Amino acid sequence: MKFGAELRPSIPQVKLSTFLKPFLILCVVLIAAACVPSTKTQPTTDPAPSAERLAQIVQSFVDRDEIVSGELLVMHRGEPVHHRAFGFNDREARRPMTTNTAFAVRSMSKSFTGMAAQMLVEEGKLELDAPLAKYLPSFDNDRSRSVTIRHLLTHRSGFPFVRNLGKPLGAHTGGLRELADMAGEQGPDFAPGSRFVYSDVGSDILGAVIARGSRSNPWNNSFATVW
Repeated sequence: MKFGAELRPSIPQVKLSTFLKPFLILCVVLIAAACVPSTKTQPTTDPAPSAERLAQIVQSFVDRDEIVSGELLVMHRGEPVHHRAFGFNDREARRPMTTNTAFAVRSMSKSFTGMAAQMLVEEGKLELDAPLAKYLPSFDNDRSRSVTIRHLLTHRSGFPFVRNLGKPLGAHTGGLRELADMAGEQGPDFAPGSRFVYSDVGSDILGAVIARGSRSNPWNNSFATVW
């Protein structure tokens, strides 16, 4: 998520220390993993003590009420050496968090959406500055014809943070494509490229474009390539 002067005032502000804590935990885990010797000729280091120290750090966040819950997975040479849940799935009901719980990661998925789009650009399947109508016919109208992939990636498409599309989100059985088509038919709120507005709608549209541009599952392809 981007914080700054360009963020719409109507979007609730989040205490940075609370918002960034999960990312700090992830960074600590990644740094620890990167420091582990990777060649067979180097001495083997027992990762258990370091993993336990990480677990103590995460637990301290819960104890200080800085986070409600969390999950820590430490991998060593491709194998899990520590997997533990912290805090509560439901704090009021005192129901503890369990491992492998499905989290609503929300905007953390935007980085993977952008990555998948850029991979399709490198493969020649998407053009950053081509009109979006080239990929989604619903954007081939006077209101939406000037929107490009670059606009979606940079949150300058003219689409708002959220938009009422006429029915509850769960009722859109057509998935991202249906949401994208409705947005394209309605058009942006302001001229594409004229200013920055953090947009969930724009990211949904980009997801629909990616799905169309990849013959197989773009998310599986992205993860397979990166990892």
